[in-house]
Amino acid sequence: MKRLAIIATFVAATLPAAAQAPSPVKWSIQKAPASAQAGQTIAIQFAAQIEKGWHLYALEQPSDGPIPTQISVGPVPHFTLDPNKIDKPEPEKINDENFGVETHHYTGNVVFGLPVTIAGNTEAGQREFAVTVRFQACSDKVCLRPATSTKKTAITITAAKK
Repeated sequence: MKRLAIIATFVAATLPAAAQAPSPVKWSIQKAPASAQAGQTIAIQFAAQIEKGWHLYALEQPSDGPIPTQISVGPVPHFTLDPNKIDKPEPEKINDENFGVETHHYTGNVVFGLPVTIAGNTEAGQREFAVTVRFQACSDKVCLRPATSTKKTAITITAAKK
């Protein structure tokens, strides 16, 4: 089975982009404040809607497992995210035949809480910021190539209090 999974992964990775199905994971910024003060840390809710039969790998994985999901924000240095402080639900832990090890993943809908810090020297005004995620989605038969998705939103920054 492991050999079949490796072959299926290779075939999926070598197909032209136009021949591949749309991603089974849809990302969105569910909640973000309309305004914040420079120097403040704000809470962003970043969500994945995962199609039935698919899973998304968690932010932490065993070293010999799949590529973990990685979330970042920008533009840096105005907006930063400490990946160790992301609020995340407890992932499911299963023996993954695609990799032959126990992996951690999510199914269904999952929301990540992102504590985004706005630099204290960020000028006042409307700013666009982006949340970028690099992830890999798999079913019980195939893993898609790692993909990247970026979602943008705007926020009005007010000057830091002195």
